[in-house]
Amino acid sequence: MSASAGRPEGRVPSRGLWGVPIVILVCCAAAYFVFDSRYRRRQEECERLTAQLNEAVGYLEAGQFDKADAALAALAARLPQEPAAVRNLAICRVLAFLEPVKPEQAEPSPAPARAAVEAARKLEPRSPVPHLLAARIAEHLQDSAAAIAELRAAANLAADDPAIWYDLYGRRRVAG
Repeated sequence: MSASAGRPEGRVPSRGLWGVPIVILVCCAAAYFVFDSRYRRRQEECERLTAQLNEAVGYLEAGQFDKADAALAALAARLPQEPAAVRNLAICRVLAFLEPVKPEQAEPSPAPARAAVEAARKLEPRSPVPHLLAARIAEHLQDSAAAIAELRAAANLAADDPAIWYDLYGRRRVAG
């Protein structure tokens, strides 16, 4: 007697196979919800950090360098590979260093500005921005040779930027 003698012709045994599609469906749903919640958390974190950066840049644009420095330093510490945070921190510290001091205030140290510029230079070695910032520090310290060297480096990185060439020309005219 054959194994299919008790079954109608063409019928496949389905005992126990109904659970397989259900298990697959449950696993897919669980994976979707796990990955979707991770994506939402990342998206919310990105939106929060973007809002913090925007707030910090707002402080910077308003000339509130202490508030901008605190916010940008926190962002740069949290995201050390994020050029926007590191670059804007360097800009903030250079602007704070260049800000005119009141007669009763001591001249600020260039060390924080220089350190921030170096961090930006390491993160973005092909950007002229750190060189331009270093040139501003050198100009403020009346170091024309260093300012010209930094402007030349910036011009080499952004040869098609006329503003850099104009600054270099003006600095060289002043330096003689």
